[in-house]
Amino acid sequence: MAIVENGIGKFLSGSIEGMVFVKGKYRTYMRSMPRERKASGWSEKQKQQRNGFGSVIRFAGEQKFRVIIPIWNKAAQNINMSGFNLFVKANRAAFDAQGKVSNPALLHFSTGELPLPYMLWAGADTQNPGSIAIRWTDQLGDALHADDQLMAVFYHDGAKAPFNTGFKRKDQRGQIANPIPNVENSNLFLFFWNEKLDVYSSDQVFKV
Repeated sequence: MAIVENGIGKFLSGSIEGMVFVKGKYRTYMRSMPRERKASGWSEKQKQQRNGFGSVIRFAGEQKFRVIIPIWNKAAQNINMSGFNLFVKANRAAFDAQGKVSNPALLHFSTGELPLPYMLWAGADTQNPGSIAIRWTDQLGDALHADDQLMAVFYHDGAKAPFNTGFKRKDQRGQIANPIPNVENSNLFLFFWNEKLDVYSSDQVFKV
């Protein structure tokens, strides 16, 4: 693949003379058109890669309005990659050769420069099995981040929509209802949004 720096090529898109011009965020790329291939021409490994990649693309489509537009698009503003592609890259490892989420702990729903607090922890509340206890230590300890909002995503046989737990960084603890208390090995992803909803943290996953 070649990068078009100057000349007429930088204004082109589409295909011509067996070459494809693809406009990126900051550059135009030129590469050969892929040759047609029969289904029988794919190796088993290539078929597995296609299955896994196709599944993560569909998963990203489901998360487009939930997290990609509000979070990942912002994270991609200064790189030559869309928020959608950044999300796909971050989540590809969670999908196996059959296109299933073989390891939900490798999924990611948030990314950004906002620091996660130290010693973030979540687990079943021993006094109330229907609830999940959350605690953390705030290393920032300043008014600028005191109102950062604690967000959560539950994952079990699919991802639920992110929701605001109602707790803020300054609280350093919280408790939320477990929507599936009788299910083992569900996953809870926690992350923070700042008060203006323009800076986000990466997420951390817990089995609950």
